[in-house]
Amino acid sequence: MRLNYVINFIEQAFVLHSIIVEFILSLSKGHSLIRHTNVEQYILFWIAVRKFVDLKFTSKISGILKTYTSKMSYHADVYNVMIASPGDLAEERKVAQEIILDWNNINSSVRKIVLLPLSWEYNTIPEIGDRPQEIINKKILNNADILVGIFWTRIGTPTGKAVSGSVEEIEEHISLKKPSMLYFSNKPVLPDSIDSEQYAAVKKLKKEYQTKGLTNDFDSTENFRNQFQRHLSMKLNEDEYFNKLFDQKIGQLFSNALSNENVLSETAKLLVKEVSKDNSGQLIKVRFSGGFAFQTNNKQLNEDDSSRTKAKWDSALNELLNQDLLEPLGHKGEMFRITQKGYDLADTFN
Repeated sequence: MRLNYVINFIEQAFVLHSIIVEFILSLSKGHSLIRHTNVEQYILFWIAVRKFVDLKFTSKISGILKTYTSKMSYHADVYNVMIASPGDLAEERKVAQEIILDWNNINSSVRKIVLLPLSWEYNTIPEIGDRPQEIINKKILNNADILVGIFWTRIGTPTGKAVSGSVEEIEEHISLKKPSMLYFSNKPVLPDSIDSEQYAAVKKLKKEYQTKGLTNDFDSTENFRNQFQRHLSMKLNEDEYFNKLFDQKIGQLFSNALSNENVLSETAKLLVKEVSKDNSGQLIKVRFSGGFAFQTNNKQLNEDDSSRTKAKWDSALNELLNQDLLEPLGHKGEMFRITQKGYDLADTFN
């Protein structure tokens, strides 16, 4: 058994090596976006493999990874996804977390949304002074935007307020009019291995929720994976809760854009627009003997080296920094990078 594990590990290492090579070649050609969505995880895995035999190689790859990830940073809204289920569905809980993280790998950089899976076993710490379930509710449930409930043969332990912690979480979440998705397992189970009272309670709960909305059944872990993967994307695209949040964000962006446009000087508007067109989204402020230069988008923006011109462009730069439209790179005051807020504002200019 151990030999098979080692062989499998080595086989994965060789596959990952080819991916790393492709990644490095792409970087050397100036490509900033790699098609393979899991490349960062693969790099970290390969580092773990190689660090035992070649520390110099590990150092080089770590540097490349740091450069790559810094180029790919972006602002995003975070939505919490609460996974609620009794203890007989450990495998499905793990799958739910994987699906959430996979959604991030595929969609986050484009949608500017990050989904954060929440569960009591990973997101709570020991605490005394209240009902255990109430502590869970305060710490994680109240911050959840979506709830995923999964049941099989057990309903859970009574909380003093509901028949189980999972049921209390679902009821509390629904009462706040936040989106939820409920799944019931039809996987085969040996009759002697289940608690008949718990199983009867699950069947009763299923009937109750089927009168309140739509639930889904699954007959295998893989079937659950396929369903939840599809449903999660549909929920984020179609649910009224997220449409409202999206509309609020768009409204705020337009409000900010109008507000910023009214207070920005013409020079500041020109500066942020030019930086937004730069391939790397960067501005370089060069100082040299007898002069200076503001460079971005393959051009020099200042028309001359006079003190009046310098004051004008310095003032424009400070406007953008003060409104978080640009951010400094390093501490020398020579390089700056446009923020997502800056891109959003620049897109509103003619």
